[in-house]
Amino acid sequence: MINRRSLLAKSFACLAAWLAFGACAAPTEIRLKVYTDVPCANNPEWKGVAVYVGPANSNLENKAPALTSTSCDRNGQIGSLVIVPSGEKDEEVGLRVVAGIGQNPEDCATHQYKGCIVARRSVRFNPHSTLDLDITLAGDCRGVGCDAQHTCVDGTCTETTAVVELVSLPDASTPSATVRCGDNGIYCPTTGNVCCLTVDANAGTTRGECRDPAQCPSTSVVLYCDDESDCTSLSDDQGGIGMCILSYVSSPEALYTPASVTGSQCTAHAGTHGIAHYGLELCQTRMPCLGGTRTCGSSNGSPLNPLPGYFWCLFDVENQ
Repeated sequence: MINRRSLLAKSFACLAAWLAFGACAAPTEIRLKVYTDVPCANNPEWKGVAVYVGPANSNLENKAPALTSTSCDRNGQIGSLVIVPSGEKDEEVGLRVVAGIGQNPEDCATHQYKGCIVARRSVRFNPHSTLDLDITLAGDCRGVGCDAQHTCVDGTCTETTAVVELVSLPDASTPSATVRCGDNGIYCPTTGNVCCLTVDANAGTTRGECRDPAQCPSTSVVLYCDDESDCTSLSDDQGGIGMCILSYVSSPEALYTPASVTGSQCTAHAGTHGIAHYGLELCQTRMPCLGGTRTCGSSNGSPLNPLPGYFWCLFDVENQ
């Protein structure tokens, strides 16, 4: 998997000093990655992001920010940081991430989040494990402040513990296991016993295991890849990119909105011309697709998310 350069490296050093990092056999940490779907690069209204961290039962509304940053690129990537426990390795931590649009993020709470986006989470550490936590500051939550125990999702307030999507990173002893296979922390190789994924669309969760694809139930999703890094063997020296194409049935409303997903497969860029005129490419690294020309976004579906916890780019073959 590709590691993205942190846009908040200097600020992370301050956070690491603030939270005591105890010695252990393997690190106990949460890697927070922050994104937005609001135009922020070269946007004079964009005033940056403030991140607040503390015990889950503390009042983060009145704390000083652990860090602030005005960084944001054209793909909506704001940055990432690592959080470690200040006490017990299974303690719960509270997070408040605020984007200021038209005013500084530190002033948003005072003004009831007018023109701002706030995301709150309550997350429990997993001892001796690294967990990934993605937070997207969504435009449909602009001005929706909620209270300290709730966060905005799709424009409405939801309990902070109900929206956490934590992903365990793969075991370093199995470098060939590159495909994320569900919320249970399983990673599978791209050949042999590959990812056999069971989706609970109502609960918005996935669970997987590495199996021979012939033994994967017909109701499951078979993933041979989850981003471009699994398909580099198909890239060519003319600039064609090996792509991890999502196999899906489109919804009646839009060709690029899947009603159901059957799997994923690596293909050369030239091979996409047989996929109608539109397609979706998985991008679990959250890096842009097609050499940086397509934005990686959260998965969505109609009426339920057919692949929760995964991310993809839309590409239009006719314009390539």
